[in-house]
Parts: sequence; structure tokens; C-alpha cells
Amino acid sequence: MKKPSIVYAPLGTRGFDPIRTDRCLECDSSDIAVGEARGWTEGNRVIEELPVECRSCGASYKLRYIGILDEGRRVATIVDVLSPEGEELGWLGVC
Repeated sequence: MKKPSIVYAPLGTRGFDPIRTDRCLECDSSDIAVGEARGWTEGNRVIEELPVECRSCGASYKLRYIGILDEGRRVATIVDVLSPEGEELGWLGVC
């Protein structure tokens, strides 16, 4: 699955806020190390988890991409943030 560098968090009636996934979520540094992706399929969803570590501030987390498919074509991708141990920290956005 192709991983986007920008996801969008909805702001209610005020539109969407773009969030860059190719930068650290803590300090916004572009000096990050992305580990090896781990992926699997559940029904009509393709799921991939990527470990990320920031070389600037030391933040460590995982990004989980959930691609929702319909008839084999991607409809949407949901992005969640997880702790390094896999604990879900919240929803980041969609693309």
C-alpha cells in the first residue's frame, strides 16, 4: 500500500487540517527513521504498521495505515498513532 505523506484531520465545519506523516509528530523535525513495515489483511482492509523514531527529540511511535477497499480499489485510508508497544494513542486523520 502506498503511504501518503499528508493526512487530513477534520475540523468540524472549518474544513481539514493537513498533518505531515513524513515529519515527527512531536517536534515537526524531518530527521526521522522509519522502520520496516508490518502488514496484514482483515476482510476488506489492508493494514500496515510503521515504526517511527525521531533523531532530533527521541520520540518513538508507530503509524498504522488502514486501507479500506471496495472491489479491490482503495476507498479511503485511516491513519492511527500507536505507542512503540502497540497501545493505541489515537486517530490521526484520513486520506
